[in-house]
Amino acid sequence: MTLNVQQKAEIVAEYKRGDSDTGSAEVQVALLSARIKTLTEHFRTHIHDHHSRVHYSLYNTAYYTIHNTTLHLKTLYMSQMDIGV
Repeated sequence: MTLNVQQKAEIVAEYKRGDSDTGSAEVQVALLSARIKTLTEHFRTHIHDHHSRVHYSLYNTAYYTIHNTTLHLKTLYMSQMDIGV
């Protein structure tokens, strides 16, 4: 149900910005997406696992918070580039 070290390393390697990057928004969103995917598959099999559903909703909330913040920052950056700041 959880991501093992090798799976996390593969995700970080795919989405990292630089050699030592493990905490950028892209990496965090990719890790949360993978975790949400594994939890979704788990809930399809274990319909009555209500305890884990609480954690699932927390992961979804964190994912959307990071995703929306990233979109806002990219929009802000692009608008600053347009006006030449």
